[in-house]
This record gives sequence, C-alpha cells and structure tokens, in this order.
Amino acid sequence: MDPADAAPILGREVLDPAGQPAGRIVDVLVDATGATRAAVVDFGGFLGIGQRRIAVVWRALFFNPATGGIVLQMPADAIAAAPDYKPGAPALVAAFIAVYLTSQAWTQGAIGQALSVGTIAAMLSQVPAGALVDRMRSKRLAVLAGGAAVALSALLFAATPARLPVLLAEVLHGFASCMIGPAIAAMSLQLVGHAGLGARLGRNARFASIGSAAAALVLGGIGTWVSSRSVFWATAGMMAVGLLSLRLVPPGPAPGAMPPRARAGALLDRRLLTFAGCVGLFHLANAAMLPLVATEVTRAAGSRANLVIAACIVAPQAVVALVSPWVGRRADLWGRRPVLLLGFAALPLRGLLLAAA
Repeated sequence: MDPADAAPILGREVLDPAGQPAGRIVDVLVDATGATRAAVVDFGGFLGIGQRRIAVVWRALFFNPATGGIVLQMPADAIAAAPDYKPGAPALVAAFIAVYLTSQAWTQGAIGQALSVGTIAAMLSQVPAGALVDRMRSKRLAVLAGGAAVALSALLFAATPARLPVLLAEVLHGFASCMIGPAIAAMSLQLVGHAGLGARLGRNARFASIGSAAAALVLGGIGTWVSSRSVFWATAGMMAVGLLSLRLVPPGPAPGAMPPRARAGALLDRRLLTFAGCVGLFHLANAAMLPLVATEVTRAAGSRANLVIAACIVAPQAVVALVSPWVGRRADLWGRRPVLLLGFAALPLRGLLLAAA
C-alpha cells in the first residue's frame, strides 16, 4: 500500500495469520518525509481490561488485494511480549526487532521467547532498579550506568543476531529502562532540592517529549534509507552523545543513605499504597476511553474520522509539552495534592464530555 493511502485504514480490522480478528488500526506513524513507518494496532480487551496498543512496522502488515483484508504477519508470542505503545514517547515498534531477527533466520518461536525475556526482565527490575538508584550516592553515575546498558544492548543487537547476545541485550535494556527514569529524577532532586523539584520535573517532561519525537524521526529515516541494523548502531551513538552531556551537569550534594529498614517501611506505607491504588484506578478508567471514541468516530464521522482521531491523540501530547513546566511550578506553590486532585478530576470530566458529544 502506498503511504498516501494510509489514512483511510484507520479503524480497519486486522487479522492474524490464521484469518481470525486480532485488532483494529487506530493510528499511523510517519517519519519526517511523510513516509509511513508503522501502524498502531489496538488489541481488543473489554472496557480497557486486557486491552493493549502496539506499534508494528508497516511491512509486517499484508494487504490482501483479493479480499481487501489486512493481515498482521507477526507471531502471537511476539505480540504478547511486545511493549505497549505510548503516544508522545519513542515509538517502540514491536515488530522491528522481530523483522530484523527474522531476516537473520530466527524462527517465530525463538523471536517470541527473546521478546518475552526482555519484558519479564523489565517487570522484575522495577523495584530493584529503583533501590539501586537510592543506594548510589552519585546519581550521575546511576544515569551513566543505565545509559551505558542501553548503548551496550543496542551494540549487541547490531553486532550479532546470535541467541545469547540477543537475550543479554533484552535483559540489559529491560533493566536499564527501569533505572534511567528514577536516576534522572533523583539527579534533578540533587540539583534543585525539594523546593524546585516540581518545576524541574515539568521541564524534564517537556524536553523528554521533544527529544523522543526527534529521535523517532532520525531513527525512522535511518531505518528507511540505510538498513534495519543501522538503527541499532545509531541508537548506541545517540546514547553516547547523551552520556557525554552528563559532564555538563554539575554534581549535586550527596544525599543521606536510607537505612534498609526504612526502605522496606516505605514500600508498606499505607499512604503510598493508597496513592498507588488511586493511580491504578485512574489508568483503569482512562484506558478504554479513546479506543471507544475512536470506534464511534470511525463509524459516524466518515471521511472526517481521521482528523478527529488524530486530534484526540496529538492534542494531549501538545498539552503535556506546553503545560508540564507550569504544572510543576504550581505543585511547588500549592503542594502535590491539589495538583493531583485536578488531574484526577479531569478524567470524569473527560468521560462526561465524550458521552455528551
């Protein structure tokens, strides 16, 4: 299919290799030249439970000219192990590694196992990675370690498609992805202290969105005009530049070490558990909204559905980039609780507006 024909496929059903319904296309990702790079597929679920969105490379979709159907040529275990797509973050194209490894004579079962290893590693690393960041006195060193692990995983992918290096790369990337975020937040706390943390985190979110978009465009162009393997080399190079930039960040005061008993108590703190429950309920309620709206818009809006759905996806990301620093400053002035209450209150208001539309 020509990239110019990509827009009308929004809302179209996607079939698995056996011809059974697998999901629906809810977005199309393009690079800086307008070339189609990937499709975001919504894999069902009920009222947001069990629902997932995954970005799959464009060439993993087969458009059957005889039946007009769209078939996703991707193994079920690779889909299950793939990371969820998040608008505004770098497009984690699940099938990209699968396609690369397939070109290197990997079987579908082996690809699914490799992706599963990375997902399991990320799940198991959440608490240990955060605890490691807490124990490290130098937060710059924590960021350096996480970034180096990401670069090394990219180099392993690029250097050889052998089974052991690929599995090691998946584990390294899974652990590092859980370490870099807390390390940057901790480094920000060292630099500005508690008084300026809200504004700094807001600014961090703005630059993260801009950087993610720029990196996605660059890597998409490299994958299009050079080769799939070159994406991994470029990823390692970009990470190296980022690590070198850490030299420009002044070291902050060394934080006091938290005793192990205090760390264990924090994990069992009733207030923290209550907050975690609130966040979980927020995401549970929020997960189903846009897919349900996309389905209704596709049915009712006709040719305008593409514009409406695109606006629903792009507008929130623009709001995040514009408002994040202001929200951070308000959190410093008002306290965290009023800002959180405003954020939580926006969800039922969003539901009411969508229901009335």
